[in-house]
Amino acid sequence: MEAEKRINNFQEIIALAESEYEYEPPSDYYLDGYNTFNRIKDDFEDYVLFLRDTTVPPTNSIAKRMGRKFKRKAHQVMSFTSMSGLEYYCDGLSIMESIKGTEKNLFDEVTNRFNHMKSMVLLETE
Repeated sequence: MEAEKRINNFQEIIALAESEYEYEPPSDYYLDGYNTFNRIKDDFEDYVLFLRDTTVPPTNSIAKRMGRKFKRKAHQVMSFTSMSGLEYYCDGLSIMESIKGTEKNLFDEVTNRFNHMKSMVLLETE
């Protein structure tokens, strides 16, 4: 019941925002609030899902954090020179996050994996 009350309050806020933006459209220089309103209005059920389903976390900050890492790297290099470079970067991030999840020493585990890869390359060249 509490969840439905909150969802109804949220719907009222969205309806108020819609009426305000209809009455006075946003300027070209300040679209942040309007863009947020449109995003919430279009995907309303996604935004309130955590209220209805307690197994859904209320935030996706982990996903956003991972996305920011990728975006920051993409800005540094301007663009990845190939799709394989992009895949290597994403694979590397995935491996490091997997190691962090096991609570093992990150440096030791990455070193072990590179040494393992190095020994495999040496075996292939023999």
